[in-house]
Amino acid sequence: MLPIKKIISPTDFSAPAEKGLQTAVELAQHFDAELVIVHVLIPVPMVSASAVHLPTIMNSMADSAEKSMDELLRDQMPSDVKSSYHIVEGRAADQIAKIADQEKADLIVIATHGESGIQNFIFGSVTERTVRIARCPVLTIRPTE
Repeated sequence: MLPIKKIISPTDFSAPAEKGLQTAVELAQHFDAELVIVHVLIPVPMVSASAVHLPTIMNSMADSAEKSMDELLRDQMPSDVKSSYHIVEGRAADQIAKIADQEKADLIVIATHGESGIQNFIFGSVTERTVRIARCPVLTIRPTE
């Protein structure tokens, strides 16, 4: 596993994901590694062709993600960390693992969501599935209380 040269850090722009990104940044600085931030757009289920214009919704989600990513890089990325990002569409864990493979990542740093109810089910399952399917080591970061 060592040396670590490339780290993947998924984000959904939430507070727990920010904690995961902070850890990924610290590791990137320590190992002088490149940091690749990943945001996955979850496709909107098609309810009815007449009720929803899916391409418009997906374009709006992509535009919002792009703005959020630019803001994240501007406000949270130290100048001494080489970074890039991907905004992709699909199942989150599958896309995270795919990008980790494409980028030949040495490590994925992903936040867990310590919330209860449906959020824990949805987000916890992304982290859990990423741990199961990723070919590289995965470091899970539990948000502090």
